[in-house]
Amino acid sequence: MDNPRAAQRVKALEALGKRVPDRLYPPEVNPGSVQWLDDFFELCTDRQLTNYGAGPIPAQSIFRHISGWPDGESTMFLIVIRALDAAWLKHQSPDSDVPESDNPARDAFRTRKG
Repeated sequence: MDNPRAAQRVKALEALGKRVPDRLYPPEVNPGSVQWLDDFFELCTDRQLTNYGAGPIPAQSIFRHISGWPDGESTMFLIVIRALDAAWLKHQSPDSDVPESDNPARDAFRTRKG
């Protein structure tokens, strides 16, 4: 585990026999996904900020980023970025009801089993 504080927390919860929240375990990241995460955070800099908070990543910014990519890869990138963006915006919302067990943005990059 990369985060020593998370490792300590996991050990403490396990010692108490309590459920360890999924967010304390590092996700298994698909090969190539780290670059897409970097791209997501770079695209986040194009958001409009208003008195009501941050808006979604502009479609024009995403399309400019994937210009020249193969169709299949650009479509998958668009789907993943929009899912990450929706999760990010939901988490930023003051009315956010983030699920207790997990982070949907992180799940988009987990290796699927089975």
